[in-house]
Amino acid sequence: MPAPSRSEQVAPAAWARVVVRPDATVVGGGHDEDAPDATDEDRTWRETMLAAVLQGAIFAGVKVAVDRGGAAATRRLTGTWPG
Repeated sequence: MPAPSRSEQVAPAAWARVVVRPDATVVGGGHDEDAPDATDEDRTWRETMLAAVLQGAIFAGVKVAVDRGGAAATRRLTGTWPG
């Protein structure tokens, strides 16, 4: 099995940072530290929506960084900006 990608490692860590308080109690009750799925019956709308928004923001940020880095590398190699 391949190692998890960087975004797969960041999303759970970011979710844990948002949900877990400094005193290690979990907001919203005794849930684990994993991000909830949309179909988790014991999670609230607020928890699932927050998880989805956070995951989307992380995904978008990583995508922009990769796209921008690729464009910059193309410019260095060819002298022109792609697109």
